[in-house]
Amino acid sequence: MQQSYGVLNNHYSSTFMNNVGLASNMLGPHPSPVGQATLWLIHFVLLCTMMALLWSSVKKPFGRQMGLFITYGATAIGGRILMEGAPNIQPVTILMLLAGAHLGSRHGVALAFLVTLVSNIFLGSGWWTIWQASGWAMVAVTGALASNWLISDGRLNMWRVASLGLAWGFLFDWWVSMYIFHGGAGLMTYVQYLVNGISFDLLHAAGNITFAFWLVPVLNHFPEMNVTKQITSEPAIATA
Repeated sequence: MQQSYGVLNNHYSSTFMNNVGLASNMLGPHPSPVGQATLWLIHFVLLCTMMALLWSSVKKPFGRQMGLFITYGATAIGGRILMEGAPNIQPVTILMLLAGAHLGSRHGVALAFLVTLVSNIFLGSGWWTIWQASGWAMVAVTGALASNWLISDGRLNMWRVASLGLAWGFLFDWWVSMYIFHGGAGLMTYVQYLVNGISFDLLHAAGNITFAFWLVPVLNHFPEMNVTKQITSEPAIATA
């Protein structure tokens, strides 16, 4: 089944195509194709997990967090789709980090799954969807766990947000790159794959820093958003 999966996935397949001639035989232009039934199963599992995470807080006051959830989700989905032509530059990673800090890990993970599912409807879906969703979920959890460090005196610290954005620019790409194992790639091929993709990882990291420098000052104009810095544990997340 032919899949088109956007610039991020084009980066992974194009860099892999340079790996000592292995990619043309192993992955081709559409690595590890997924059957329709498997694709629906991937979407179903992610959707059910997202709904379960949100359902756990349905009976709790969600209020302002619902507005943040929708705003972050719409911005991430729209930004990723609109920036498809940019080489591995998109706002999703930094937005998931901020969403985790503001919404907590449970809602952050649910948001990561939602953003991945909806944006991949337009950009294409496959095995990489699992790795993207879980990767952005880990970014959101990082934001939740580091919220007390990222938010100080009711304000986001731009340099701290940017530093985590820098780190996740590489970590996210390395994590998602593991989807090539579905196509039969070995460890050494994976390592060479990462080496060949360093320039794209740098672009992702640079994009994250740029978005941090742009978004943090804007968000700091709304100090009421930053009162959730105490949200680092699941009980607090569910009741925030």
